[in-house]
Amino acid sequence: GLRGLESLDGRADDMVFLASGRTLPPRFVASTFKRFSGVRQYLFVQHGLREFEVKIVPADASAAEALPAGVREEFRGLLGDDAQVRVTLCGEIPPPARGKFRYVVSHAKPSWWTDPAGVRREGGSGASRLA
Repeated sequence: GLRGLESLDGRADDMVFLASGRTLPPRFVASTFKRFSGVRQYLFVQHGLREFEVKIVPADASAAEALPAGVREEFRGLLGDDAQVRVTLCGEIPPPARGKFRYVVSHAKPSWWTDPAGVRREGGSGASRLA
């Protein structure tokens, strides 16, 4: 199964923001990966409202061949037809130097976003202030 899947709903993971104005919680990403038995580990990164990167560690060599096209198609269905989804197969996804491993990372926070902890996140700058 997927390593770390049970921890995906934690605060360390980011919301996914779409160009349509929809917001997807990390569990939508996790449930999409449940459809693929050949994924050992993954990292989903949002670079922009339409730009996404998916890094996958395949469970074995036989799973690796079909994964990129299948994952790209599945995520375009979730994220929108205009989504650019780049899928990369990796031997490993190194843990961060410090802190909890985040399986979903978004660098596309709109200026109006306030996270559940009550911190208003300013889009693009990475700065935050209390709401």
